[in-house]
Amino acid sequence: MALRVQFENNDDIGVFSKLTNTYCLVAIGGSETFYSAYEAELAETIPVVHANIGGCRIIGRLTVGNRNGLLVPHSTTDEELQHLRNSLPDAVKIQRVEERLSALGNVIACNDYVALVHPDLDKETEEIIADVLNVEVFRQTIADNTLVGSYTVLSNQGGMVHPKTSIQDQDELSSLLQVPLVAGTVNRGSEVLAAGMVVNDWISFVGMNTTATEISVIESVFKLNQAQPATVTTKLRAALIEEISRSRRAGSSSGPSTSRRATRNNSANAAAERPKINEADLEGKSPEEVEMLKTMGFCTFDTTKNKKVEGNDVGEVHVILKRKYRQYMNRKGGFNRPLDFVA
Repeated sequence: MALRVQFENNDDIGVFSKLTNTYCLVAIGGSETFYSAYEAELAETIPVVHANIGGCRIIGRLTVGNRNGLLVPHSTTDEELQHLRNSLPDAVKIQRVEERLSALGNVIACNDYVALVHPDLDKETEEIIADVLNVEVFRQTIADNTLVGSYTVLSNQGGMVHPKTSIQDQDELSSLLQVPLVAGTVNRGSEVLAAGMVVNDWISFVGMNTTATEISVIESVFKLNQAQPATVTTKLRAALIEEISRSRRAGSSSGPSTSRRATRNNSANAAAERPKINEADLEGKSPEEVEMLKTMGFCTFDTTKNKKVEGNDVGEVHVILKRKYRQYMNRKGGFNRPLDFVA
């Protein structure tokens, strides 16, 4: 979902906040209403950190980050840097960057896998981005604008670009980034997308002036209506594993199996003891639960025929999400991440 908020009667909330899948930064000095909106939705899943950068509140335009790391400009003081290191998860790398284009949020747009950067960014800065954020870096313009960080907003599910971006450019960028893209606006027609909104894989915050139509586009391209926080997904995954395990234990206690194939498989994979799911186990499950079970490797499907196949026939098969196949899906006109099989 997308929620409307304001920072001190200012709709450019992307200027005063930074949102990723593992943390959220908000500027010091805002109203309690602004902070409570973020904390009510995020506090149970990721830390909401109050911070300034170089004594300034425009942290959304000065910083860039994803789940892997956070880059801050050289104007960041030692105290501010230490505060961030104490507040963010240990797995998040934090680095101060000596870059002439110091408003990093204006010149870099990224998700957890790919980054678009200003064409004139220093080569050394490009290497730091690739190393700290663990992304592929591409020098790019958006609708002939070099400030790619201002006119592009990305998540792992999709992206929005400047409204004057041509269809051809959108298709090329979508293939490059391997996510669906749409041209749009925020705050009742503002082209500066990153100033008016922040987004991660399950929620977005937009300026109070954003129209219902703009919110509908945002929720659609970023797939926010079906998204869930990571902690909720983890709990659901654990519950499904426990349910299937109990079902298997109950079934095995009723009597010995007569299947020679099952006996051979159990002997070969006794160490793994990975529970398998048949069609009956999928009955009554929601689409999200079925998709999660596929992703976890408990179900095996034939990608060419879209039918379930026996794991014993194809070896020890694990279902995983493969990013490299999303480009293929883009060419086919679909953007759902496909499932891949590896022995």
